[in-house]
Amino acid sequence: MLLVPSHPCSSLTADHYGSAEILFGQFRQAALCPNNRSLASDELPSSPPNTPPVLSSLPWPSSTLPSRPLCATKWCVFRKPQLAFNRARVEDAVRERMRRTMGDTIDLFQVHWQQYDDLDYLNVFQHLIDIKRDGQLKIRALGLVNFDSRRVDEICQAIGPGELVTNQVQVGPTPPSLAPPFSDWVTAD
Repeated sequence: MLLVPSHPCSSLTADHYGSAEILFGQFRQAALCPNNRSLASDELPSSPPNTPPVLSSLPWPSSTLPSRPLCATKWCVFRKPQLAFNRARVEDAVRERMRRTMGDTIDLFQVHWQQYDDLDYLNVFQHLIDIKRDGQLKIRALGLVNFDSRRVDEICQAIGPGELVTNQVQVGPTPPSLAPPFSDWVTAD
């Protein structure tokens, strides 16, 4: 794993269903002091050991870097649940992400929903908006993972404009997620 020289601010990991969140939690804890405050710039090493020279020579002005590691994770719902997601179940999912990432804040909480025939994702996003707004569980931004344009539009209509900041999509030589009408929707004003 390569970390940003002299001021670790992020770590690229994968989905929550593996060990990625746990690894990020360890990274997050290593980047913070024992009292959970960010390390001051004079407390940080100049570069991690074995940093390639090309990276060691780059300027890393502290004013452009976040004061703490940024946490982005995703919650994947692969099967239609036996019970609908009420607020308590959604809060439990958020708390589990926080527990695994060893922090009290998630900067970007993304959701992947496998079964589009289960429209409960609309309720889930309304609960997430309510959770984000009441601030008891700190979620700074919400996003999607691999939602098609029809579902993105449904969710935006249900929760209101400006609430979603991302839709992480798979990209490949022939990405089905970017096939029309999604590509038209992305370029629309």
